[in-house]
Amino acid sequence: MTNNLNNIFSLSNEIVSEMKRRKSCPLYTYNKGKKKHKKQLLFHKSKKRNRWVFGGNRSGKTECGAVETIWLARGIHPYRKNKKDVFGWVVSLSTKVQKEVAQEKILKYLDPSFIEEIIMNTGSKSSPQYGVIDTIVIKNVFGGLSRISFKSCEEGREKFQGTSLDFVWFDEEPPEDIYSECVMRVLDKRGDIFGTMTPLKGQTYIYDRIYLNKNNDPEVFCLFMEWSDNPYLNKHELRRLASTMSEEELVSRRYGRFLMNNKSMVYKEFDPEVHVIEPFDISHEFYDMISIDPGLNNPLSAHFYACDYDGNIFVIAEHFEAGQNVEYHAKKIKEIAKSLGWMPRKDGRRSKPKNALKQQERHRTVF
Repeated sequence: MTNNLNNIFSLSNEIVSEMKRRKSCPLYTYNKGKKKHKKQLLFHKSKKRNRWVFGGNRSGKTECGAVETIWLARGIHPYRKNKKDVFGWVVSLSTKVQKEVAQEKILKYLDPSFIEEIIMNTGSKSSPQYGVIDTIVIKNVFGGLSRISFKSCEEGREKFQGTSLDFVWFDEEPPEDIYSECVMRVLDKRGDIFGTMTPLKGQTYIYDRIYLNKNNDPEVFCLFMEWSDNPYLNKHELRRLASTMSEEELVSRRYGRFLMNNKSMVYKEFDPEVHVIEPFDISHEFYDMISIDPGLNNPLSAHFYACDYDGNIFVIAEHFEAGQNVEYHAKKIKEIAKSLGWMPRKDGRRSKPKNALKQQERHRTVF
C-alpha cells in the first residue's frame, strides 16, 4: 500500500513538473488561449506546398515560420502528415539577421528537451543565443532525428546546391536565384517552401510568382497580415506609431502590402481583399465606359467598365500590351468590345445607360 502511494505521489510530481515546464515554453501556448491569431492559423492549416505570409512589422509573421519549422522537425504538426528524419533549411538574408531574428524565434519556441545536439558556426552551444548556429538536431517523436540548418543568402547560390530537403523557410525575401535553387532542393521529396516577409522592395519576382501567381501554380498560397490581425499588440501604441508614419511606410510596414516599384502606390486605398472579387455575369444595361491610356513602346492599357444602380464600378475587361502600333491596339479593343456585346452609337460612340447617367453625381466604388 505504501509503495503504491509513493508511486502515485512520484507520478503526480512528475506531472506537475511537466506542466510547469510546458507552461514556460511558448510552443505549448501558441494560439491556445482565449486570444488567437487567426491569420497564423490560416497559414498553418493550408495544405499548399508553397505558402507565404506578407506581413507588416510585428504582425506575427515570423512566429508562423518558426513554429512551422519546429512542428515539422519534431513531427508534431497538427494539420499535416508528419514523418521522421526531417531535414530543412532556415534561410536568412545574412548571419546577423539570422542571429537576431529567425534563430532567436526558433530558440524561443523550441523546447530544450527536443534538442539532441547543436552545431555552432561561432559561439558556444551551451549559450547558442549568443552565437551563430549551423544546425540544430531535433529528437523526432517517431524515433528518428531531424535537422534544422541555418543558411545565409550572403553565401551565394552555389552554397544552396545539391541537398535534398523536406522544407525551406525563407525569413524575408531572398534573391531570386537562391529562391529558385531552393525550389529544386525540395523537388524529389515533394517538400514545402514557406516564406514570411515584409515587402519593402516593392513589386519584385515574389509579387509576380507568388502574389499574382502568374504561372498558375496550384500549390501557391499567400495571405496578408497586418497589425490589427495580431491580438497581442497594444492598440493605443499602434495608433500612436501609425500617426508618426508616412502613407508609404504604412502600406508595407503596417499592412504588409507591395509598393509600386518600391514607391508610392497610385491608388493607396487599393486592397485586393476588398477590390478584387469573383467574376459574375454583368447585365449589358450596366455597360458604362472605356478608358485608354495610350502607349506604343510602353504598354497601352484599355479598361472596360460597368456601373450598377448603386454606383459601383466594375472593371470587366482589359487590354494591356507593349510594343505594338495603333492599328494593332484598335483591333484588340474592338475584338474585346465585340465579345462583350458592347454596342456603339451611330457616330461610333456608345451612349451611356440610363442608370450610369443617374449615378454621375454619386460616390462610386470601384471593383
